[in-house]
Amino acid sequence: MFHIERDFYDDDKLYEFIRSLGPETIRQFDQFNSVYSANGIRSLIADRYNFFGMLDDELIAYGFLQKLKNKNNVVSLGMVMSDKHHGHGYGRQMYEHVINWGLERYIKIWSAVYEDNDRVLHIHKSLGFELEGVFVDELNDGRAIFSVAKFRDKRRMTRRWELTRKWRILK
Repeated sequence: MFHIERDFYDDDKLYEFIRSLGPETIRQFDQFNSVYSANGIRSLIADRYNFFGMLDDELIAYGFLQKLKNKNNVVSLGMVMSDKHHGHGYGRQMYEHVINWGLERYIKIWSAVYEDNDRVLHIHKSLGFELEGVFVDELNDGRAIFSVAKFRDKRRMTRRWELTRKWRILK
């Protein structure tokens, strides 16, 4: 049975999970590029709200929310799912859980998603995230990054839409 834990922590399971991810998954979730040891894992999860998706006793997903510097009411969202467990709805359950937890405590959840990560872009859009901007990542083959956000207060989202319309009509 799939369930999500906040307090789970096992260096060996998390390291095994990371090592099991395929190269494309690592490419999309670049948080793991520097994790090759238990110390690397500890530094990865430090200062974050961590969420662990478990299928029975197997770790199949990792997600986090992290406070943005100088932004007391905003957290960034990151999530990765085991390659062999894509397409079963566990990722959506994980996203919903983490987003709900975050919006109970913060006014905005922000995420950056590479342009070629269609699965994650679709999940974000279907869960009510809105596009804030598009950036080109000069360090990663020029791939574009979609900056997306979800607000607890719908009025803040409406304000963002108003400003987007204003930007579009500027001459």
